[in-house]
Amino acid sequence: MTDIIEPIAEVPLADQTEARGLGCTVSNVREVFAIGAGEWACRVDLTFDDGSVETVDYVARVDDAMHTGQWVVARIQAGYGGTVGTAAEYEAWKASREAADWTAKADADRKAELRAEAARVRWERETGGVVWSGHDVSTDRESQGKVTALYTLAVGGLVTAANWKFSDGFATLSAAEIQALGLAIAAHVQGAFDAEAQAVAAIEAGQITTKADVASAILGTSNE
Repeated sequence: MTDIIEPIAEVPLADQTEARGLGCTVSNVREVFAIGAGEWACRVDLTFDDGSVETVDYVARVDDAMHTGQWVVARIQAGYGGTVGTAAEYEAWKASREAADWTAKADADRKAELRAEAARVRWERETGGVVWSGHDVSTDRESQGKVTALYTLAVGGLVTAANWKFSDGFATLSAAEIQALGLAIAAHVQGAFDAEAQAVAAIEAGQITTKADVASAILGTSNE
């Protein structure tokens, strides 16, 4: 970590203002990291009216319009009695904190978060598109509905051909091609849900224990 300038002058506590709606004041600044020009990630102590203290994350910016933010910036610029870490050190520090927080969670809470992450990643895979017959095909929910409707008409013999717009332009699809497109999207969507189901089973079995593992399991599995 890189030392900053020695404190020029202590910022009087009287210059603090009450954090709006919280009934507290910022009473200390700690663990500061320079993450951009005139921008710092830090931890600040909030002293509440009842005397209790809570340490929270805070991003301070030189152009902060809030008096509380200006006070934090002034403390940092005045030396605040500590050191300022680099952006890379901040990422490592944040990762370490997140790992510690994750470990401290109850097993049921961790699994609930992992299941929620599995649903999010499945949605990402499901709606992320698929390549069919050399075309990039949208698979968002609206596109799925349109293809399903056209597929149904083609299967029923009510449509024999249709112009379909792909990301690279229009193509005229025969009834057989419409059905093939519909089946391809259905397989893509089902594959995403199958991957989520497998990931959830692994979560419950304790075989998947991190969000990174969830993403790897769902995005790295494909039946296409």
